[in-house]
Amino acid sequence: MQSRKLFYLLGLLVLSLLYGIKLFVDGRSRLEIVSTNLPELIRQGYDLVDDNSAFTKICQLLNDSLLNYSSKNICMVVITSINEVNSTIDWDLSYTDNDLRVSDRRYFFLNLNKEGLKAQGLSIRLSDIRDMVKDYIFYPDSADRKKAFIEVYVDRIGKLEISAVCADIKVPINEAGSFSISDWHLFFGCLRELIKLCEDERNKMSLKMWEKEYATLSFEEKSKIAEFAGYNIIIEFD
Repeated sequence: MQSRKLFYLLGLLVLSLLYGIKLFVDGRSRLEIVSTNLPELIRQGYDLVDDNSAFTKICQLLNDSLLNYSSKNICMVVITSINEVNSTIDWDLSYTDNDLRVSDRRYFFLNLNKEGLKAQGLSIRLSDIRDMVKDYIFYPDSADRKKAFIEVYVDRIGKLEISAVCADIKVPINEAGSFSISDWHLFFGCLRELIKLCEDERNKMSLKMWEKEYATLSFEEKSKIAEFAGYNIIIEFD
């Protein structure tokens, strides 16, 4: 009798814990989505892409935000965000007024629409992005694109060539209002591949400069790397 009562109490305890966890997760999803600012929504979508409930709401907010946007062309650049108070380094988005042209070879164009994903006008798979963009941005095969490199002097390394070539994700605004959750998953998958590519290159610079993996550096060391190894990514809604 005593063991049955104990088993019953343990069962209630487990159910209470599970219910508490559910409330916490649901509450977290609601609390995380507090902005209607487009750059902040994109950042939240990136962070919460695996949270089905939160991501669904973010997708709707993204669609609404784009449809209500007064500008015909929205252009943002991925920037390095250095927080000296918390000693953290991350990425963020900032509006820019860049006038990009398809003929400009300083940009690797990725087009996202109802037909899927295209790179430089050719249909590709999401898994192809990183290698294609890496070669175009960081390892150019022509003197023309090589001109987009900037020579800087870096402590512990000496002269270093930094690429000013960018990957540009283009999303048509007139279609954004009807973007499904799977479409936004593709967008964030594309953005994730580009973020990871830039972070891989940043790690290579860390190995050159400090002979250590970037993740093991101190905040001061990471800050020095961040001065030269940024995010070569632009997002356009037009």
